[in-house]
Amino acid sequence: MLKIHNKGKSLGNFEIQKGIFSYAKNDWKYYLAGILAMFAGVQANLFQPLLIQKIIDEIIIEGNSDNFIIYTLGIFGIALIAGVFNYSNRYFNDKAAEKTIFNLRNVAFEKLQHQSLQYHNNQTRLILLRELIEQYQ
Repeated sequence: MLKIHNKGKSLGNFEIQKGIFSYAKNDWKYYLAGILAMFAGVQANLFQPLLIQKIIDEIIIEGNSDNFIIYTLGIFGIALIAGVFNYSNRYFNDKAAEKTIFNLRNVAFEKLQHQSLQYHNNQTRLILLRELIEQYQ
């Protein structure tokens, strides 16, 4: 497990998550939309077995082929609806993550820009990156 230290103290996972959450909470609408789309996609996928059961019971076992087209179109329609919800889930979660990363990047660059030129001349890239991570937390 990667341990990140902040001025001699080891930070736990929850402390790191709290820091990141403070930047992600501004985009809560996108996260909520992604979660709702995920639940809707799961619920839509739960109806497919019911239609398959109807096809097996009514068409194959009983031999009544009157509703075959309706059940088949129902299966494709449910698959289409579930696909739209799954796509929406990925879209909203990716959009929220992109905004959060953009906010984190802006904070990191702002901290680097306010350092003195002498500070940058005396430090190597690895040390600068490590100190930037420590300052962020």
